[in-house]
Amino acid sequence: MLVQAAPSSALRARLVLGKARALIRKDDWAEASVALAEAVRLAETAGDEAYETLMISLVMLLAVLGVMGRAEDAERIARRAVALSQERGDQLHLIRGRGQPPHGPDIARHEVAGAIEDQQTVMRIGRELGMLVTEYVGEYEIATLLYQDGDLEAAAQHARRAMAIEDRHPDVVRSAPVATVVLARVHAYAGEVEEARNMLRRIESAVQAALAEGQASGALTPSQEVLVSMVDLATRESTTAEWQALLERSGRDSIEQEPIEVADLYGTWALRRGRIEEARRAFEEASARASRIPNVMEARVRKGLLATAPRTT
Repeated sequence: MLVQAAPSSALRARLVLGKARALIRKDDWAEASVALAEAVRLAETAGDEAYETLMISLVMLLAVLGVMGRAEDAERIARRAVALSQERGDQLHLIRGRGQPPHGPDIARHEVAGAIEDQQTVMRIGRELGMLVTEYVGEYEIATLLYQDGDLEAAAQHARRAMAIEDRHPDVVRSAPVATVVLARVHAYAGEVEEARNMLRRIESAVQAALAEGQASGALTPSQEVLVSMVDLATRESTTAEWQALLERSGRDSIEQEPIEVADLYGTWALRRGRIEEARRAFEEASARASRIPNVMEARVRKGLLATAPRTT
């Protein structure tokens, strides 16, 4: 009778990491954080054999802790991932450790400058490694941060730089036109209707072309579809029912700070039309969402609340 050997720590670490990925896809952040911490522990006991598993687990744990609002724990994990990658001269994983996702510890502390600095570091390392994709991702991530923080002019500049990469290097940017989606959002929030709708047409054209060529990666994700719908509603005479349906969709499909953004842009759209009560309710919803999600949008939301506050005599 054959006796099966117990799986090694390295193999067990990979299996637990796979479980964590499945939990993340279900948005079960608490259980995912537990699984990732276990994967880190197992990978550490396995030594060099599980180095890559250890680094991937640390970087994913950093992202999950950020989503959960555990800024100090996320920052500790980030320092650890960066230190390990620097010890080994591992530039690729250093990119992952420094390139905090938009819900990383800097965002939880409302430190936009720190998050942008990390993205710029990633872009510099990417240039040294000849990885153009890091330039693209860095530009649209910086654009998104600046837009959410209210610096629309600078956000548009970075979004356009990323769009130039979309145009010139379709072999590198094998995804939906994310940068174009960012610029559409900037125009919509600024009230630049025609410019925003031009971006919508550009997005639709790019997605249709990608699908016609059999590139499934060119399709919009559910969260991106919400953002495109948001821009559409914000640039035409949409209805309250349409916005309410989108709020519900964003609660289900949106990621990171995007649920706040949907409610905030709804309020901005209603305010521009003099629908003060409707705008106030939308901004109150944005504020409620902001209280639950690490974000840099508090100043934007507060501006809307102040603009719609009842007048005292």
